[in-house]
Amino acid sequence: MNLLSLIIEWSLLLQFAQCSQLIVNTTCGTLIGIEFTSRNGSIVAAFHGIPFAKPPLGELRFQDPQPSEAWPGVREAYNFGSVCVQIPIVYPPVNTTKMGNEDCLYLSVYTPKNT
Repeated sequence: MNLLSLIIEWSLLLQFAQCSQLIVNTTCGTLIGIEFTSRNGSIVAAFHGIPFAKPPLGELRFQDPQPSEAWPGVREAYNFGSVCVQIPIVYPPVNTTKMGNEDCLYLSVYTPKNT
């Protein structure tokens, strides 16, 4: 982990330190997100890692996206979904290991609290 990513992670952690939980029902199931106060004082609801399509693995690879299935119980939407596979842009490549995951069809939703 490099210094820049560590700084970003800590700043996000500190930003969400004053958070509270938020529960919403969707067509796929119940989500628990977080509420936080933005820098300008607005209260924002955030939901991370929400699947919007089935993972494009196996027979679904190179096919049209398939709708996500409903999840059982309550899904915690606190963490971001997987990052898609990335190709190193540094030449020559410093690190040739695969970065990311093919199961990366997730989204984050931010909305003002009272909507």
